[in-house]
Amino acid sequence: MKRVEDPRLIKGIGTYVDDLVLPGMRHALLLRSPYAHAKINSINTDAAKAAPGVIDVFYWDRRE
Repeated sequence: MKRVEDPRLIKGIGTYVDDLVLPGMRHALLLRSPYAHAKINSINTDAAKAAPGVIDVFYWDRRE
């Protein structure tokens, strides 16, 4: 069976979800520790909140 999407992808003219731009669209970044089972003593979000374009910073403390 011939796949119909291949020519678009090979020519570089395929449409991906990452190509979408919608009004009011925001982006998110998730950062995880590179260390398994590491104990995080504190999280300082001040620099991240002060960065240009940042709307808010969220983190999840599993101890709560």
